[in-house]
Amino acid sequence: QAQDVLGEGNDLCNLGEVHMRRNKLDEAEASFLNAAALHRQAQDVLGEGNDLCNLGKVHMQRNRLDEAEAAFLSAAALHRQAQDVLGEGYDLLNLGEVHMRRDKLNEAEASFLNAAALHRQGKSVLGEGNDLCNLGKVHMRRGKLDEAEASFLSAAALHREAKSVLGEGNDLCNLGEVHMRRDKLDEAEASFLNAAALHRQAQDILGEGHDLLNLGEVHMRRDKLDEAEAAFLSAAALHRQAQDILGEGHDLLNLGKVHMRRDKLNEAEAAFLSAAALHRQGKSVLGEGNDLCNLGE
Repeated sequence: QAQDVLGEGNDLCNLGEVHMRRNKLDEAEASFLNAAALHRQAQDVLGEGNDLCNLGKVHMQRNRLDEAEAAFLSAAALHRQAQDVLGEGYDLLNLGEVHMRRDKLNEAEASFLNAAALHRQGKSVLGEGNDLCNLGKVHMRRGKLDEAEASFLSAAALHREAKSVLGEGNDLCNLGEVHMRRDKLDEAEASFLNAAALHRQAQDILGEGHDLLNLGEVHMRRDKLDEAEAAFLSAAALHRQAQDILGEGHDLLNLGKVHMRRDKLNEAEAAFLSAAALHRQGKSVLGEGNDLCNLGE
């Protein structure tokens, strides 16, 4: 009997992960809640911890930060009870991301450092790489560029060791942003190109789109308008494919700026209007404001 309950709980958790991949969030949430109830009934602490961590990810995707925080804290308590160091490490990594969204940088830093310590203890090179990448983002927000660079380089080395092409791509993209802030355009360009190659290899359309958007901005700073236009067009195509409305809006806004520099006012107007429509659709008030501001110029 207990075996049946446990088995069904595992099946529902796996089903929830399928729904997550398909972006069917209602179905995913229901699956994880049902799985958690069954795992609790079977007194499977570890299973319930995994369900709640997954549930937290659903809440994150919906921007329900209070619910996400509660889920990750409960998951961490269960994983700690089950002495699952790696599980608890991932809960704390996710918890840190909640704090980041709220701009609570001290709490985020503490979570990422604790997660890294647990992942190191559990010998998860991949986990520690993820933690250090996020720690670098905290340093970036604080303008501590030396610390950010060190974190991203360490993360890239760990992700390379773990053969995580996706992870290393993310680290190099972040590293490129550090170089941009320092006006080291050669280093920034190299980082974004390498990141794009890795993201392409990992078939991460969204990541590659982000890299090309950044690459276009490097070209803009150098007044290489042909290269900038090509990068923004490629980025827009990738973001469209990934159904990232805000990303595509951002690409078109930058494309409009290229047209402005060339005094191609009709093309600029068309790009800004398209960007504004996308930002409106994606409910980005700030994005739409920027588009209309550029249109006014």
